[in-house]
Amino acid sequence: TGQEKWKYTADSVGDVHGVALTQNHVFAGFGSSSRFGKFNQSNGNLVQMVSISPAVSLQDPLLIHNDVLYVPGRGHNDVSTTRNGSLLAYTTDLQFKWRHDFQVGTGNPGIIRPVVGLDGTIFVRVGNDYLYAINADGTERWMKNISIEYGPTIGHDGTIYLPSSRGSIL
Repeated sequence: TGQEKWKYTADSVGDVHGVALTQNHVFAGFGSSSRFGKFNQSNGNLVQMVSISPAVSLQDPLLIHNDVLYVPGRGHNDVSTTRNGSLLAYTTDLQFKWRHDFQVGTGNPGIIRPVVGLDGTIFVRVGNDYLYAINADGTERWMKNISIEYGPTIGHDGTIYLPSSRGSIL
């Protein structure tokens, strides 16, 4: 109908950077405040707010797969363990599961649009030159040095497609 259903406003949490949905809840990441919240989808009431430490600037989008919320973050310059970004996992009840800090990657720091493969592996682009495969328990499966500008896409058969601005798909 084009009418606003609800609105959440809080000056202290910053801009919204990424939203993910379950049947009853909205999860929203708040940019540089290093926080994300769980909201009631029908009325917008805040259920819970989570602060991430060490701090990361949340990036969009958040991703939910098999009741796990994946939160991508860009590292802050003063937090050397997250200089190239982090991927955090929480249950949809906001219980922390794991954090994977990326140590390799150059160019635009941070991670871009995580995707989940058919076997549950999480694939993320880090910086402009690395593709990581992360196991469902947060451990690193593998890393490839490959020049890509965009996030990966998973095909119906499990193939990983990597679009490039140079007019190619790797």
